[in-house]
Amino acid sequence: IDNNSNFSSPEIDTGKIISSSNSYATPAGKLSWNTTYYWRLMVWDRADASSAWISGPSFTTPLHAYPFIDFSWLPERPTVNEIVQFTDKSVVFGGTTKVSWSWTFQDAIPSSSNQQNPSVKFTSTGPKIVTLKVTDSNGFACTGQKTISARFPLPDWREIPPIIWLKNSLASIGEILGKIF
Repeated sequence: IDNNSNFSSPEIDTGKIISSSNSYATPAGKLSWNTTYYWRLMVWDRADASSAWISGPSFTTPLHAYPFIDFSWLPERPTVNEIVQFTDKSVVFGGTTKVSWSWTFQDAIPSSSNQQNPSVKFTSTGPKIVTLKVTDSNGFACTGQKTISARFPLPDWREIPPIIWLKNSLASIGEILGKIF
C-alpha cells in the first residue's frame, strides 16, 4: 500500500505471508487520514511460483477519525424514579464540533432525547441499556452504549428514640392492666 501510484515508498509492505486467508487489515495508525492510497498484490502457488503484480482500485481514507463515544451519569447507582443526569463526554476529531446527540433509554422517562446532557427517570429495576449517537460538524457519526442498573429505592423510615418507645409501651400496658384488674 502506497500513497504514490508508482509504489516508490510503500507505507505498508507485508512481504510474503503464508496464509489461506483472503483478507488483510492494516495495523492501526499505519495509514493517514484524508489520503489516497494505491494497493497491489502478488501471490505464490504451492510450488512457490509468484504471480505478476495485481493492482486494485485506489481508495481514500476518511477526512478524520469518527467520534469516540463516552458518557457518564449521576447518581452512579440510581434507583427507580430517581432523576439521573447524563453527561456527554464524547470526543470529535479534525477540528470539528459536536452538532447533534441522539440518546435512547431503556425503560425510562423520557425514552429518548436530543439534548447534550439529558435527565431521565428509570421506571423499573434491573439492567438498562443507554445508547448515544453523536454527529460532528462534518457529518461523521458514531454510536456507543452502556448498561446501567436501576435498583429499588430504600424504604422510608422514622427513628423513634428507645426511651420514649419504652415509656409509651409501659404506659399502654399499665392502662390495659388497670382495666383488667
